[in-house]
This record gives sequence, structure tokens and C-alpha cells, in this order.
Amino acid sequence: MKKLIIYVLIAIFMMTLISSCGDSSQKKIYDDDALIVQKGENFNMKEYSMGEVDIGHSFSMSGFIGIKTIYTLNAKADSTVSMDYDSSTYSGKFKCVYVDANNTLKMIVEQDGSGKLTLTVPKGENSIKIVGVNAEFDLTTNVQNSDGNVEITYIN
Repeated sequence: MKKLIIYVLIAIFMMTLISSCGDSSQKKIYDDDALIVQKGENFNMKEYSMGEVDIGHSFSMSGFIGIKTIYTLNAKADSTVSMDYDSSTYSGKFKCVYVDANNTLKMIVEQDGSGKLTLTVPKGENSIKIVGVNAEFDLTTNVQNSDGNVEITYIN
């Protein structure tokens, strides 16, 4: 019986150790621009709701940690896109960023804010990403291209 208890305690310890290692690497992403500009996803979340709304797309998440691409912007030629955004963060750390085809990072919004901006989109694959650490937030976006040179793909 003592051996069984010891094995159970060891198993619990190992699961805790493994799960905390994942959180640690995801937390590092928030402040590391070199990790943010890389392709790929690395995130976890407790609850989420994403979808289309009258004015674009809506993202509502809690317990979000890591990085997720929400749009890809594939440009046939150098162009621009306009983006409206409205962000409310209730807990944790949250930001939405733009990464261009040259891996240049531009902050769109951190924590709370709303506005409209124009993004310069070079030819190639560009993206808009959300990054968080234990974040609970709501984000509404609308991304548009007027000259037809950019294929905007919403990633659910």
C-alpha cells in the first residue's frame, strides 16, 4: 500500500512538472519578439468564442496563454490594409500584433484600446497574431484591403 501511494505521488509530481514547463515556455513568448515573428502556433486557453460579427470578427477568450495567428494577409504586390480594432482586457496580459513578410513586428494594441490604422503590407505572407499570458479579453477586428492585392484569411 505504501508503494502505491508513493507511485501516485510521483505520478502527480511528474504531471505537475510537465504541465508547468509548457506554461513557462508559452509565458516567455509574450516579451520575445523573435518568438512572436516565427511561423507556428503555441497556445492554450480555457474558454473561447470566435466568429463573424456585423463589423468583422470577434474573439473572446479566458485563460489564454501563448500565441495564435488570427489572420493571414497574402499580398500579390506591396499594398496596404486598414484595420479597425476594439480590445478590452479583464485579466492577465494581452496584445495583438502585425508581423510582415520581412518579420518586422508592429504593435496593434496592448491590453485595452480601440482605433483604426493602416498597415503597410509587403508582397508575401503577412499575419496578425494575438499573444497572451493568462489573459481574459474581448477583441473585435475588421481588416480590409481596397486594391485587391491582398488575400485576407480569417483563421478560426
